[in-house]
Amino acid sequence: MKYIETNDPFVAPQLGKQWAWNHNPDNSAWNLQARPGWLRLGTASVTEDLVSARNSLTQRILGFNHTGTASSRFKWCYGTIKMDVSGMQEGDVAGLSVFQTPYSFIAVKVKNGKKILYSERCTFNSQVHKKVETKEGSEISSDIIYFRAALNFGTNACRYQYSYDNENWKNFGVQMTMGYTLDFFVGQRFYLFNYATKETGGYVDIDWFSTEKTFTEEEFYSPEMLQNMALECQGQQ
Repeated sequence: MKYIETNDPFVAPQLGKQWAWNHNPDNSAWNLQARPGWLRLGTASVTEDLVSARNSLTQRILGFNHTGTASSRFKWCYGTIKMDVSGMQEGDVAGLSVFQTPYSFIAVKVKNGKKILYSERCTFNSQVHKKVETKEGSEISSDIIYFRAALNFGTNACRYQYSYDNENWKNFGVQMTMGYTLDFFVGQRFYLFNYATKETGGYVDIDWFSTEKTFTEEEFYSPEMLQNMALECQGQQ
C-alpha cells in the first residue's frame, strides 16, 4: 500500500502532492529555487486576516485512532515547521495555523521594528470574520524559529509551542477547541502562511514541515537522498 507523504524537506523541484493552496497562488511570490532546500513564501497581498491571505500552503490533517476510552481514543497529531524570518518586514505575520472554523495560529509578527511572538483564535461564520482572542509575546531571540501545533481529534484540543533548537519547547499562544462548519468544508488543515498587513515585499523561508512528534532531516532523509533531490531541483531551474 502506498501513502501520500506528509513530511516535506522542500528540496524537490516541485511541491509534494499533499499540498494545496488556499486561493489561487500568486506564483511570483513563492518559489523553491531562491534558496535551494527551502520554501520561500513572499507576501502576496495586503490583508488583515489569514482567511484572505493568498499563498497560504495547506495540507489535510490526519487523525490517528487507537484503542482506549471514548475521550482518549485518538492519538495526538503534530505539525512542525522550521522557519527563517530574517526577510520579514513591518506588519508581516508568518507562521503555522490549524485551520477550519474556528481557526488559530502561532506566528512571528513584526511590530514597531521588532519580531515578536503572536497568536490568534478566530471564527469565520456566515462569511463574517471575528478575532476572538489575540496574544502577543516577547521579542524572539533568533531569526530561526520552530513552531509546532499539537491536536487531538478525540477531545478537539489544539495547542501551540515554539523552540529555537527543535529540542527545548515552550508553550505559547491561544488554546482552541476545534470545530467544523460548512463555511470551510475541507476539514482541519495545517496552514503555512506569510501575509502583509502594511505592504508587500517581505518573505520567510521554511526549511521543512513534518507531522512527526520529533523530526530532523538527518533522521528521516539520508545526506545522499537530500543531495540527489537538491541536484534534481537545481537541474530544473
